[in-house]
Amino acid sequence: MSEKLEQKGIGPINTNLLVAGCLLHDIDKNVPRLPGEMHPQTGVRILKDEGMNEVANLIQYHSVQNIEDPQKSPKTWEEKLLFLSDKMVKQEIIGVDERFALWLAEDDLPEDQKTMLKRIYPLVKALEQEIFSLIGIKFEDIPLRIKLRGT
Repeated sequence: MSEKLEQKGIGPINTNLLVAGCLLHDIDKNVPRLPGEMHPQTGVRILKDEGMNEVANLIQYHSVQNIEDPQKSPKTWEEKLLFLSDKMVKQEIIGVDERFALWLAEDDLPEDQKTMLKRIYPLVKALEQEIFSLIGIKFEDIPLRIKLRGT
């Protein structure tokens, strides 16, 4: 998506930063958290400890609920692309619609989280529409296997 945005004259987009953020945004999933830490705060801490401040700053607000907070919602193209990509993937590219359907179908999901997901779904769809309309694609146009650069 970043390449297509740049082809349309949108950007520049720091693709190296974006790729690093995409690869490391969930680095904390299997790491013990410090007291009071939540996802992705642990990952931010780990990345900052490793001197990867720029990547830490990129991933700090990728959690789904941040889209409704004007202070934390994605603003840069790197933030928007990371945020959207994260909501389109669950082991494979499934798209925003299916990702939200899976979340909402979880039996152990508390009602307040279901309410939050229903409230923010239109915001995530609006971000998807913004990006897809700029690059002239629909979800169906995205290949199920994305070939990484240089491979």
